[in-house]
Amino acid sequence: MRRHTYSTDNDYRLKTAAILGILAYVSGSWIAGALTGVGSLIGDSSGFGGRSLPLVAWMISPLTNLGLQPEAWVPTTGVIFGIFYWAFNNHLWRWEIIQRTPWVDTPDLQGKWTVHILQTESNGNEPDDHRTVGAHEDPEDEVIETVSGEAYIEQSWRKIQISMEFEYSTSVSLGASFITDTAKPRLHYYYRNEPTPTADDSAQVHHGTAELRVDNDVEVLEGEYFTDRFRNTSGQIVFRREDNQSEEIENR
Repeated sequence: MRRHTYSTDNDYRLKTAAILGILAYVSGSWIAGALTGVGSLIGDSSGFGGRSLPLVAWMISPLTNLGLQPEAWVPTTGVIFGIFYWAFNNHLWRWEIIQRTPWVDTPDLQGKWTVHILQTESNGNEPDDHRTVGAHEDPEDEVIETVSGEAYIEQSWRKIQISMEFEYSTSVSLGASFITDTAKPRLHYYYRNEPTPTADDSAQVHHGTAELRVDNDVEVLEGEYFTDRFRNTSGQIVFRREDNQSEEIENR
């Protein structure tokens, strides 16, 4: 499935888009001024020298033959904005220097993660230590099942997809939101889980939600999950980052 948009609890995206628009307009004005200066120098052969002038004139001849003035050669502000927006949405927002600004407060979660799920009783009872898988062997712990798998998070400035693979099922997020006005950012997402062909015949497609707290160093996500009334389960879920290499995620 393709990545879906996610919402946030602030209006920083609107402000950031406005800043990119202003930068696009200013950049377009600078480029137009530079090209106007080039056009003026072309008219004066001494500006380039006898050997350089024919080459420059040949390179811009398609534009001059169309009757376009130098200031019309620059891409429109919309085109420049599109370039800036693409670069920011896919790459620049991840830069640490930009992440430290107040304009980008969404954590970068892209990468491969190890997932541990501890399913508890539906009455909400929880184990004491949900960070260590395999630590709940005491019969008094009300842990129904412990499941481990892998998660792949694909994320840009506007979109995200969280997919998980387990031995007998796979899940993919359908919608998500970030809450940033807290001590630790929180990620809420809604997902669809489907059994694999090797799963038990009783396994069914179901939906659920998860709420994850983002660790300060963005290496651990931990929280709770809840499934729909058909499965009616809940429990603890922990993500541990393995790597954040975009190449592996994009090549899946």
